[in-house]
Amino acid sequence: MMENVNDYPDAYPGEFLRVRVGSRAAGLDDETSDRDEIGIYVEPIGDVFGRNCERQSPTIRYRTAPHREDGSEGPSRPGDLDLSVVPLRRFMRLAADGNPHFLLPLFSPRSQQLISSDLGDELQALAPKIVSKLAVDPFRRYVLSYEKPDMTAKDASNMLRWACHAWDLVFLGSIRLPIRGELADLPRAVRSGKEPKESAIRIAHSALAGIDRAMETGPVTLRDEPDYPAIEQFLVRAHMRHWGAWL
Repeated sequence: MMENVNDYPDAYPGEFLRVRVGSRAAGLDDETSDRDEIGIYVEPIGDVFGRNCERQSPTIRYRTAPHREDGSEGPSRPGDLDLSVVPLRRFMRLAADGNPHFLLPLFSPRSQQLISSDLGDELQALAPKIVSKLAVDPFRRYVLSYEKPDMTAKDASNMLRWACHAWDLVFLGSIRLPIRGELADLPRAVRSGKEPKESAIRIAHSALAGIDRAMETGPVTLRDEPDYPAIEQFLVRAHMRHWGAWL
């Protein structure tokens, strides 16, 4: 369930973590980049136990595109903001399933956090129990989704960015943000047109091949599946703490 809002929420009720994602979080942004943010909130007690409990709590969406002076909406342009604030239970379900977009906040450094809290720190500390081999195929699909007949330099740079994230996840069990050093040089060069898109495709496929070999023969740092009991305990603890004033 999606709920669009007209005003940028400095902090949505129950929101305990908000981070930058996308090229800016990876340190690969330039003057053509838009801004992407993800927030996570604990649902009101009434949405879980009250008469609205059968209704899924909404993901709050704010975009600057509909508010342009020329009235045009469409895709984001340079500088546009796209914010999604997601219920914690939905976020955790998607993260545990290995959705790449929802794994990034687990590794966001403090410098990329727009809202932080003790609960946000606890969520990030739980990352080793959330991330598993279930994420490998979704990351592969993300990488390959950018390879298409009308592939742009930005697409090629994003393909490399997600290949770097996938490599980190499999071999480190985490994602380094921002991408630094030589790992960042080629995506920047491809995005600016200084390096051909074919270089990005070749290196991304090489990274995926290395991941495939590691998954077949090991060793990899990922657990076979998430630690669901630990996730359940965190969810219960987070909601009970947030709802304390109501109980």
